[in-house]
Amino acid sequence: MSGKVQVTIASAPDRETTYAELSCDGEEWDIVSDDDDRLVLELYPRSNGQAWILDYEEALRALQYAQRRLSGDGPESAAAVLDARSA
Repeated sequence: MSGKVQVTIASAPDRETTYAELSCDGEEWDIVSDDDDRLVLELYPRSNGQAWILDYEEALRALQYAQRRLSGDGPESAAAVLDARSA
């Protein structure tokens, strides 16, 4: 099973709104973005071709954290590491 899920709130010139990058073990696996007032997931494959195996609760908390941050209900910092074992 993979390690901790990291959530980073970011912005880019090619996107109209901020988005959340979710990564694990230094590799991005998901982007959560706001598209016409609904959240959209962009899922990415692992670079080694293997399936992502993530702890369900940790991944769910990371997605919920991204949702709160993108809706303006989360903490102020621009980036945060989500440690499911202490959240």
